[in-house]
Amino acid sequence: MDTIKLKEFYNSLVSIRRRVGHRRLGIAVSGGVDSMLLSWFMKESQIMFGWPNQFIAFVVDHRIRKNSTEEALQTIWNLNRMLIPNVYLNINWGNDDVHSLTNLETIAREHRYQVLTRACITHNIRHICTAHHANDQAETIFMRLLRRKPGTWGGLCAMKPVSQIPESDSICGASNIELLRPLLPYYKNQILNTAKQHGIAWEEDPTNADINLTPRNAIRRFLNQHAALTVEATKLATAFQSLQVNIDNKVDEILKDNIVSYHQPSGTLSLCFSKNELKKHSNLTKEELLLRCLTLTTSCRQIKRSSVVSLCNSVFDGKKLTIAKCLLTSSSIKDDTKLQLQISRQPFSKAELKKKTITINPDRYVLWDHRFWIKYSCKNTQTTLILRPLLSKDLNSLKGFLSKEEFLKFCIQVPGHIRFTIPVLSEENDKLVGIPTFGFNFRSDIISNCLHKFKL
Repeated sequence: MDTIKLKEFYNSLVSIRRRVGHRRLGIAVSGGVDSMLLSWFMKESQIMFGWPNQFIAFVVDHRIRKNSTEEALQTIWNLNRMLIPNVYLNINWGNDDVHSLTNLETIAREHRYQVLTRACITHNIRHICTAHHANDQAETIFMRLLRRKPGTWGGLCAMKPVSQIPESDSICGASNIELLRPLLPYYKNQILNTAKQHGIAWEEDPTNADINLTPRNAIRRFLNQHAALTVEATKLATAFQSLQVNIDNKVDEILKDNIVSYHQPSGTLSLCFSKNELKKHSNLTKEELLLRCLTLTTSCRQIKRSSVVSLCNSVFDGKKLTIAKCLLTSSSIKDDTKLQLQISRQPFSKAELKKKTITINPDRYVLWDHRFWIKYSCKNTQTTLILRPLLSKDLNSLKGFLSKEEFLKFCIQVPGHIRFTIPVLSEENDKLVGIPTFGFNFRSDIISNCLHKFKL
């Protein structure tokens, strides 16, 4: 019988241990055999090897099936039997009719990760483990093969052993939380055999067997009947992940040598490349380089790799383009031997200007333009301010608040259209109060503190 030995599992935790150190670890527990075995392994590793020092299991009640709460409570009872500390969490669907949602699987996944993210922040946890395994990896590969566009490959890396927690970029602090997958090298049959060997109790989700419910369920049934394909799919993911690591390392070297400046208050990136050096790099490397640079500036939740692929050569050929709401301006310098590239937020359209003007309350971070987290405190708790882009009419007010030298420095740091893509706070009568990303507070009689965090 093929099982997973405790020492084998602990060895797969070694790289995770280097990341986590002595900090508390989280575990996402659904109650199924995968997450219950993961919980048991964590407890046994703590007893036998003294690590993890502290961990806590988060049990998420999705509240989709009528028995879900009963199953979640049974899972908590099973964890208590193993002396594993745990917390009960649930998804609040509000007034939504869950079963009328056509994309229920996707929405449930988003809600689940957001609930876990908030729990991690509450419990000061920066690393959370999930029980994804090799069969899950194979299913993901097939899902992405069915959905991907011809000529793209990024999604075929599938799930990585370590990644940022997904679906939570609208939660302040989520970017500090990593998702760890210590069971990724192991197959479902190994997990089942090991759980049975150690008498571990788990809950079965009957909907996982319904091939008409979700595409993933149908793919799972297909792969269960063709075990060799599962192995080949996981090998494919490993190969693409190795390719991604090699490309990432090359991009790191290029950025280290070529970033001229990154102006965080406006999210503007400037680079300078040797044209001859650029020619030596593959298209894949240049595409990943551009994707990485755009991520620092874009206001989009996700950047379509296909748009980067189609326009990459044009960017490095010196053309002015917009990609993912970013304006890319390039020019040749030093006798045409170097290419200077500036990436900034694309100017707001009239429709965007309206959407980017929002009323915010004090002492709560708000994500603005998907680039900046903004929070302010005020002396009068009833004060409500407007968060909006800087407008041309604000410049006269700005001249009155700043000295001549300060105003000139500000205009140099954010030239042209760039200055009209930064956030400002104003009163409801539109009078300027402050510019958070620059640390400007023009009304200390109203604002006692103004903070910002860059999205990344």
